[in-house]
Amino acid sequence: PGMLLDRKHKNVQEEDSKSMTERIGLQIEARKKRMDMDDRLSSKISSIFTHSHLLSPGSISSVLVWAEFLNKWYDAPLWGSLKMRQPTKYQNMIMKRANSLSQRGPDIASVLRYASPSRNSNVEWQYINPPNTLFVAGTFDSKYSGIGNQWKETVPELEFIEVPDA
Repeated sequence: PGMLLDRKHKNVQEEDSKSMTERIGLQIEARKKRMDMDDRLSSKISSIFTHSHLLSPGSISSVLVWAEFLNKWYDAPLWGSLKMRQPTKYQNMIMKRANSLSQRGPDIASVLRYASPSRNSNVEWQYINPPNTLFVAGTFDSKYSGIGNQWKETVPELEFIEVPDA
């Protein structure tokens, strides 16, 4: 059998095979890391729910436990300094979501644990029907905006909307 060599007489096919194996290994490692992070977050949400119910379900103390968690959550760059840009709306949103989490925490934890992107293979994406697909991402979410733009270039029939200042 023949061999494809580069100018330094290295076996290119062997190198490609090694680099592909390394890339697959890195992808698997990244998925496992994401799964572990999502599982820890799910456990934290469950723990906060238990703690908040020990304080007296529905009480202001119970809601404030969630507000602390949400303030940390929304400090992430993904949210684009929401707290500073719209402080009144931000506070209203935090209280509304804290109230909701004080009642629905276990549901959110379960969704996170079982529907984490790391637990879903990329195979499902091959079954989408581009003309019937709408991909939406906010400009502050650089990861998903990038994916949307890439997808739009690859599959022009797909509709991608990038929401400004979101």
